[in-house]
Amino acid sequence: MSTIAAVSTNICALPVGTVLDRYGPRVSGIISSVLLAAGYLILAFAWGMRGRFDGYITDYLLLALACPFVFIPSFQLSNTFPR
Repeated sequence: MSTIAAVSTNICALPVGTVLDRYGPRVSGIISSVLLAAGYLILAFAWGMRGRFDGYITDYLLLALACPFVFIPSFQLSNTFPR
């Protein structure tokens, strides 16, 4: 599960940059919120579905895809060199 999350986070960085450049941090935050909500909903019901559906892998994938949409827009180059 950890490997899937690490690989998907690194692959997701390119689409995050494209979304951020075209639509801005607000849309990036909305996408992240939707992915986080879906991931946490699956996590909430994963224990009850454990015989029929492996929700933990899907949950880790969704949470790993959501994190770069919040993490990358939080870095602004202008804050690195304030003067």
